[in-house]
Amino acid sequence: MQHNDDETAQRVRDDRGSVDPAEAKRLHDVLITLLSRGRSNKLAPVVNAVLKRRPSRVLDIGCGRGALAIFLAVRGMAVTGIDLQQSDMDAGERLAARLGVDSVAFVRMDACAVTLSGFDLALSTDFYEHLPPRSQSAHLASVFQALSPGGVYIIRAPHRRNIRQQGPGHVGLPSYASLRRQAEEAGFFTRFSISHTAVAAPFAYHIPLERWLESRHWSDLAVYKGLQKCGLANVIAHLEKR
Repeated sequence: MQHNDDETAQRVRDDRGSVDPAEAKRLHDVLITLLSRGRSNKLAPVVNAVLKRRPSRVLDIGCGRGALAIFLAVRGMAVTGIDLQQSDMDAGERLAARLGVDSVAFVRMDACAVTLSGFDLALSTDFYEHLPPRSQSAHLASVFQALSPGGVYIIRAPHRRNIRQQGPGHVGLPSYASLRRQAEEAGFFTRFSISHTAVAAPFAYHIPLERWLESRHWSDLAVYKGLQKCGLANVIAHLEKR
């Protein structure tokens, strides 16, 4: 049931096809139910971390049709969602209007050239891995400029050794070490969470564990199972602008 629930939640954010307003509202309601109950293992860790920080201004990067942005706006945040698909921006605006949410805005914008600023928090879920490595550095530098001092960028992306996620479109699957290196080059201080939780570790044990697993010279499946066992099959990073 969990897998099907997550697929439903992802449809709200990622579906590029035609979704009529009634179906969009139904899917949005499903997403609210999943996140409210902590049942979405893809989105809940990020959402819980956002709610814990209680930011005023939020930037949702790669927002798709805007269900997650609207979910946060309903909880008192001023949210701006950005994406390159104008049809998705339009769908997000229609859904927000239908739900009577006026504290969310949708802007068509390149995530590697963000021209907005003053955000307390930025987030992206299942977006980072779609950027080639050469674009990831530009993206992080752009988000760094968009955040106010003390602001945080929370990223969730599949690990590069996550064999379920290795496929077309996932051209920049990160490791913990590569993401920390890129983030620090952009000026961020980095902490990591265990997958499926909102708790950021006070010490960076993720990278030593990652290196140890990869040094075993096991099969790809064995390394993936090891990452799963340690809760590292997905990378959840908290990048702080100090």
